[in-house]
Amino acid sequence: MKLITKEVQKKLDDNMKLPEEERQPVVKFFGGSGCSWFISERDDNILYGLCDLGVGYREFGTVYLSELEELKFPPFGLGVERDLHWTPQTFDELLEEHKQNGGW
Repeated sequence: MKLITKEVQKKLDDNMKLPEEERQPVVKFFGGSGCSWFISERDDNILYGLCDLGVGYREFGTVYLSELEELKFPPFGLGVERDLHWTPQTFDELLEEHKQNGGW
């Protein structure tokens, strides 16, 4: 699955025109049993957003697009996918949801 489509790239480009404090996630990637990445920005190969590696907390940070494209999760070797059914949420909503579900 192509992670960054033309449509996703346009949303990321539009997001980059906003002041930094107004940027919100435009795409969600997921993989394994509980890993999620909510991405709001892209600078070439570097993505920025809210990262949840399924260990009980979420943190803002960067991840390389090339690494997401290469990841394979056991036991079947499935890769990272773009969540086609994700309804965009703000970072505040994502953090509150995580908190309500027992995170931190």
